[in-house]
Amino acid sequence: MDLESVTCKIYTKYPEQNWIKATDTEFIQEATAIIKAFDYWIPDKIDGQYINSERYFPICFYYHERTLNDPTIILNPDVRPKCLDTSWKYNKYVHSENGHDGAGTILAIINEDGYPESIESYHILGKTNKRIVEGNFKQLGQWKPAIHDGVPVKSQVSRYIYT
Repeated sequence: MDLESVTCKIYTKYPEQNWIKATDTEFIQEATAIIKAFDYWIPDKIDGQYINSERYFPICFYYHERTLNDPTIILNPDVRPKCLDTSWKYNKYVHSENGHDGAGTILAIINEDGYPESIESYHILGKTNKRIVEGNFKQLGQWKPAIHDGVPVKSQVSRYIYT
């Protein structure tokens, strides 16, 4: 399938806000790259003839509210923040190795020293609550900070946390 003709109409959503049409070329480039990364597209046919068709794929970009007002937070650093804890806690809270009762999405800012700030939770599911999801995320401790132009910087991290 020819993906050279991919066009994107991008809308972004900040949590607790309405959808906003994105005009930033980074959103458009990122969404286009995501669509092109799917490596198995099947062309549509009617009566054995290939036809042109359109598909709509929601690609959600979530951004912490602080990224709207703080220009020191780098959204696309050269190296993204990484959790330093690879113990049983990380495997339980991030990979849910042994099952779980609930889960939620965390958006947080990892500062230049690798510590989480402004932790927010969304999309809480199952037998859990915001306090437990955020508490499990905090137990992961310090992170390796994001690096941009060779310097540690503040950046956003998004993780799905199991409880």
